[in-house]
Amino acid sequence: MNEGLAILKYTDKTFLVYSASFCGTDQYALGMLTAAATADPMQPASWQKSATPVFAPNPAGRAYSTGHNSFFKSANGQEG
Repeated sequence: MNEGLAILKYTDKTFLVYSASFCGTDQYALGMLTAAATADPMQPASWQKSATPVFAPNPAGRAYSTGHNSFFKSANGQEG
């Protein structure tokens, strides 16, 4: 299942992060596509897909599931 996308434009790149699995399982993860900021986002060839999820469960780090994604700036604008 691919849904719940969030887009972030940062410097010279556009990042599109999306839900990469059903949220009712322990395998829920977030995938990511990356394109140059100047690329045509309507052209599939503009995007590169990350080979593995960029956010995923990590039981060794006591992170058992990934939540829905979004991007925001800190109150002072210095942190992403």
